[in-house]
Amino acid sequence: AYTAAMKIFLCLALSVAAWAQAATPTEEDRAAVRRAALDYVEAIYQAQPERLDRSVHPELSKHGFWFNDQEARWQEAKMPFARLKAIAATFNAAKKDSSRWPKEITVFEVMSHTANVKLVADWGVDYLQLIKTGGEWKILHIVWQ
Repeated sequence: AYTAAMKIFLCLALSVAAWAQAATPTEEDRAAVRRAALDYVEAIYQAQPERLDRSVHPELSKHGFWFNDQEARWQEAKMPFARLKAIAATFNAAKKDSSRWPKEITVFEVMSHTANVKLVADWGVDYLQLIKTGGEWKILHIVWQ
């Protein structure tokens, strides 16, 4: 016969096991996170802003710092989704060969609904935070320098 304490322990153990299984990302999740980062960088490199719709959340918040050579100082920049799409359309409007431009993607962590990625690109380093929403991985925050 089970005691009340044993029943509570069994319920807790089953709950933890169910949570752990639900919180464990699949290899498909990891591949989708990498694909979102790749879509993001290639949308810019190949002047294909429509690819950002697949990989970037419309409520994107991109913050970063760039060195202003004329003023010899670092400046902060903020970029919403619409501005990113405009930049993607013009960054490589001349359609230069971007095959040698850096696009090193390091996936730090993938959980059931969030992920963290580092991207080294032609413009610097982006740290991407992604969320899984509606079954799709989308970049929600970017910090860059």
